[in-house]
Amino acid sequence: MVNYFDIFWDYSVFAFIILYTLQGSVMDAGLIAAAFALPNAVLSHKAGYLVDKVNNNFLFLCSNLVVASGALFALTSDNQIAFLLAILVRSTGRCFTSILSQRHISLHHTYKEYVKVNSTISLISNIAKVAAPLLFSLTALYLPDVNKLVFSLVMSVILVLNCLLYTLRKENIQIEDISNPSQRSTSNGYKLISKDAYLLWGTIVYCLSIFAVYISDDLLAYLYLSLGGQGAHIGTLIATIGAGGIIGSYLVPYIERISGLLRTFLISLCFDAVCFLAYFLISISSFSSRATLLMLVAFCMGVGTAFGIVGFRSLAQQRSNASNIGKIYGTIQSITSITVLILPLTGALIADTFGNGVPFLITSIILVICSLLLITRFSLLTSTKDKLNVEQ
Repeated sequence: MVNYFDIFWDYSVFAFIILYTLQGSVMDAGLIAAAFALPNAVLSHKAGYLVDKVNNNFLFLCSNLVVASGALFALTSDNQIAFLLAILVRSTGRCFTSILSQRHISLHHTYKEYVKVNSTISLISNIAKVAAPLLFSLTALYLPDVNKLVFSLVMSVILVLNCLLYTLRKENIQIEDISNPSQRSTSNGYKLISKDAYLLWGTIVYCLSIFAVYISDDLLAYLYLSLGGQGAHIGTLIATIGAGGIIGSYLVPYIERISGLLRTFLISLCFDAVCFLAYFLISISSFSSRATLLMLVAFCMGVGTAFGIVGFRSLAQQRSNASNIGKIYGTIQSITSITVLILPLTGALIADTFGNGVPFLITSIILVICSLLLITRFSLLTSTKDKLNVEQ
């Protein structure tokens, strides 16, 4: 289901949790990032099958109740073990809501509308990244002792009531009501992906790019602090990335209309490759305004990341039969989450061993390789049309 308040609330809480986790060490951040990814890595593949079969309205409400309870306990826990367990609960619910959202888009929109809908979701997500640090600052200023409890409790109650009303007012559409049973496939998600060259290669490159980004993405705040940035401005850094994401989300439908999905995805890879190389160069430079320059690069990274997320999600929806989108998206989410589970800890180890800038250099190199794979496989520099947009 595409419940935009749900998206705003969840990404706001996500940004809040990031702000709290930065009080620990680099390894603590890697461990917490792995906790975010573990439920997706373990459950997504099977969750996709469940989403394709059961009453989506009921599953949507239940999963949001899980998200709300997990986020509530995460923001009010007093020790790291309780905090990690709460994040595991929150991410378990989010595993289902993300797949439900993608399936809902496939069932209720034409492939020409996918980019527009996904860009709206991305826009709201990035608005939340900008708004959350502001809310954090205001609640910390006016409610310094109970800000976490008040924020999380109020938002959790609003989320549950909103999801309940949203679910009740939507007609209960089952897959059997709108799909021809003969079109449904009994293949698993991996086989469905492997049968389509665009989806297969798009997934490979997307997973490689996720692999690259998660080597260093969670280290960005620590790089900022090592350059002389103030801890109080970490929220500003997150908001800067979100502001770039807002611009990227707004622009991506126009970019896709001109260049096609694959080239939009390629632009995202190139954007991020340059940004992560810039992070590395900033880390080894010695001029005084490095922290400010890092903020500017973070804004550009937000633009490119929005291109990539919207482009790939639209690609997956466009190349999938609606009756199998749960299996396919669940499989993709499982593969990428295994990467997210491993890479933050790997990036933290690299940073501890070789320095804060090295993970960013490795990330940039891998993203360049991803770009070359996409260019050579689909001749994106020489072909006059993106065949992906005319085959369906």
